[in-house]
Amino acid sequence: MNDYEASVKKDEITDAHFTVAKPRHLDITADHAYVVVSANYTYKEKGKPMSEMGSVVTMSLQKVQAGWRITGWAWAQP
Repeated sequence: MNDYEASVKKDEITDAHFTVAKPRHLDITADHAYVVVSANYTYKEKGKPMSEMGSVVTMSLQKVQAGWRITGWAWAQP
């Protein structure tokens, strides 16, 4: 998250909004999960509206006492 925040600051990104669809792929084994979802990302870069529609996010998660936590993720643009 620190890297994302540094990138947002450097590139002057504001008004970021992410939406995800229902999982395309979901594997759960005990307290670990692997999820692939379609995602859209809209934002402003230096005040100009931008978007990345139809991207794919792949995540690994681990279940802890407080709930599921993302342990790794990758974002792929179309």
